[in-house]
Amino acid sequence: MGTPDAHLVRTAFLTKYGYSPDLTYDEILREFQRRYDRAQMLQWENVGVRRIMLVIEGMSENLAIEDAAHVQELRKLRLRRLAEKSGYGVTELEQMVEGYATRLEADWIQRKN
Repeated sequence: MGTPDAHLVRTAFLTKYGYSPDLTYDEILREFQRRYDRAQMLQWENVGVRRIMLVIEGMSENLAIEDAAHVQELRKLRLRRLAEKSGYGVTELEQMVEGYATRLEADWIQRKN
């Protein structure tokens, strides 16, 4: 398929990780940094991967397993719908989302230095 629509990739990222759809790029970057800083602190505290992933996904780190699974399933459904509308496969869209996350991480690192 050609070059992906930047709006599609942004929307898919916001959907997958539970960010508010009205955030600017700088606001997304700040929230991304806040989540990853918290996740790193939890890692140092040697908590489980589940709690770390909940933080990264924008959920309460103490959310019940069933509730988190429900939120994740809803997000996956929304991503499938986005993929269907766009003509991309779900895996392709997921890869583009991770590329967006990589860009955020690179911007975050660059701004820290």
